[in-house]
Amino acid sequence: MSAPSRSFFRRLALALLGMMMLVAVVFVALGWVVARHWEEVAKVIGRERQIRLTNWYVHFIVGLLPDDGDGDGVCDGAELYFESDPRNPTSRPVFLRHRLTTRGHSAGEIVYCGVRLVGRLVQDIDGTEVRWPKGFKAVVSASEPVLLLRDDAGSPTRGPVSLTANERGEVAFEIMAESAFESVSIVSETATDAIGLGQVFRQFPGWRTPPIPASINGGPARASFIPWTVAKGATDDEYEVKWSAPTGLTGDYVVEAAREGTDELWVGVRVVKSPETKMRFGSMLWVQNFSDYTGPLKLRVVPLSATHP
Repeated sequence: MSAPSRSFFRRLALALLGMMMLVAVVFVALGWVVARHWEEVAKVIGRERQIRLTNWYVHFIVGLLPDDGDGDGVCDGAELYFESDPRNPTSRPVFLRHRLTTRGHSAGEIVYCGVRLVGRLVQDIDGTEVRWPKGFKAVVSASEPVLLLRDDAGSPTRGPVSLTANERGEVAFEIMAESAFESVSIVSETATDAIGLGQVFRQFPGWRTPPIPASINGGPARASFIPWTVAKGATDDEYEVKWSAPTGLTGDYVVEAAREGTDELWVGVRVVKSPETKMRFGSMLWVQNFSDYTGPLKLRVVPLSATHP
């Protein structure tokens, strides 16, 4: 049997190249449909799948074009996807400049003293989290000493702390308070031209101590947690969680809540100032802390200490 001729391999290569071009055309066309006709796509495949597909396409094109040619703080790939000019610094998609999130802990506004959190500055374009451009630099400052320097160099500081986006396009930093602060402002801006990226506020009310017994609407007192489900149409102050002040402890309290389940993170939902030993709540507790969730919660009361226990 003779070996295949060169023309056969040429035809095979052309056929494979044609298939690859067809796949590329279909891929680009589908991305265009998802980007420009997302409402119609959502009606066909559902909103959740449409969001996942959009995120995948955005991250794909941003990964291909992660640079920032015009220096406006948005990746060239994101600009192309969201129909702005990657060569014009005055043309860029509208994005939420600053949203502080944390990994491994609750991202709520109440943070206990001594708890170390990793925060991230997130660029959010039309609900999609997008990486910062390669080489992007930011400066973070705080109104109180809660920012940790790299390599654990020294005590918490007010900053400013200079940060560079990592390989994943994240601008990350660490926060921890060694003293109680009622409200701390964390502000960020670009390092090159000091354009503000926004600010968030966090409460550092004190050092946590073990939960204490509490009850809701006169029910049995429990220290571990109190399961509770909001009634349909309940008012915002229909329920009352109540407890007794521990002997010798004069600090404030944090009421924590979590979705029912053993693996859920507890969220500090409210600081209650001493000597008050009760808190009224209703459906807004769900709305403000557990969006799109109306199931049972578990609550507990955590006394605070102004100094390390």
